Amino acid sequence: FFELYKRLLTSDNYVTRRQSVKFLSEFLLEAPNAQIMKRYILEVRYLNIMMGLLKDSSKNIRICSFHIFKVFVANPNKPRDIIQVLVDNHKELLKLLHALPASKGEDEQLDEERDLIIKEIEKLVRLSV
Repeated sequence: FFELYKRLLTSDNYVTRRQSVKFLSEFLLEAPNAQIMKRYILEVRYLNIMMGLLKDSSKNIRICSFHIFKVFVANPNKPRDIIQVLVDNHKELLKLLHALPASKGEDEQLDEERDLIIKEIEKLVRLSV
């Protein structure tokens, strides 16, 4: 399913990308789908898709993809290959995360989550040295 869904996430059509990443974020973060989410965040290929979407020109797509990306980073049982991708790409990831649109008061949680994810990536880099 996710291999086919990848086509929607990487579509050239803005509406298709936005709706598919929004749906995926809502789907994976729903409690009844926890087992599916746990399997999803073990795959480097899906991490790479989210990292690509963090570069999207659309603020909304970047924010939705961040909500999925943060689960990869926050996972306390990250596989070694996920850690390696995060460490190898840490400079660009930190730049993208710092550039994530600031919240407008009502979503301070986004700012807090972004800061926690930045700290986690920095910790992974320190531990890998």
